[in-house]
Amino acid sequence: MLRHLVKKPALVLSLAFAAAVSACQQQPKEPEWITGAGSGGATRDTVRNGRSYRHYQGSWFPIYAGLISPGLFRGGSAQEIGRPGYVPGRVSGSSIGRSSGIRSGGFGSSAHSSFGS
Repeated sequence: MLRHLVKKPALVLSLAFAAAVSACQQQPKEPEWITGAGSGGATRDTVRNGRSYRHYQGSWFPIYAGLISPGLFRGGSAQEIGRPGYVPGRVSGSSIGRSSGIRSGGFGSSAHSSFGS
């Protein structure tokens, strides 16, 4: 059976390509970092318990380097972010920031890995 597959390189290449596409679709996407500015370009920021937050779509998100990531962090209410000891929760299913490796940039020896911190 295997000999018949090897004789048909187009079939083997098609199967390999389908497997590669399937593997790429299963990798988590990196969350987007945005300014969170409104239609006029203005932002609404506050500081609670020593941490900066930006209001975006009805919730407060932690600010890192002037940007927010609603795809990475769950937004909090004004009451939640005002509580001492509040820690912004991560969106479930996100692997960014964990110690898992993320592969990108090609196949085989041309691929490279990066690790979240």
